[in-house]
Amino acid sequence: MPPLDELVDRLTAVLDEEVALLHARRRQMAALSDTIVQRDNDAMGKLLQEMELAQDRQDRLDGELSEVRRRLAGALGVSPGAMRLEMVIQRLSGARRSAVESRRAAAMDATEALQRQHLQTSVLLIESARINRALLETLFPETRTAATYGAGGAAEGWSASARLVDSER
Repeated sequence: MPPLDELVDRLTAVLDEEVALLHARRRQMAALSDTIVQRDNDAMGKLLQEMELAQDRQDRLDGELSEVRRRLAGALGVSPGAMRLEMVIQRLSGARRSAVESRRAAAMDATEALQRQHLQTSVLLIESARINRALLETLFPETRTAATYGAGGAAEGWSASARLVDSER
């Protein structure tokens, strides 16, 4: 088993990568909102590919963090499920302690920023869907309904006019 210092160095490197990825994902989420508002389908397609790559990177990083966590738990004599950054911080002093504390704070701040941006983007999508439904109801005022589905997967209906939908005159 590597010494604690080596594991802490690896932990700080993984946390640095995690913080950078969180910032990148927040920027991607903000760009998604912009492309939705601008109705830029080409940019949205590219952005969605970038977001997929970021998710792949996140999956890889989660695996690395789990491995470091498992190894740190072994070095500290606790179970991996009970392992927390606070436990590592309590065992450290000096520059290493400051390094882990600052990365922990940066990760928490970046996570909160991503959550806020995610909420803003979600609200934009919900409002866009609401406006679209209202427009459809205005355009198709007859009582015949067509099934649509909301964000939770529940069936919703909107009125449709056979004259506007079908080619009949």
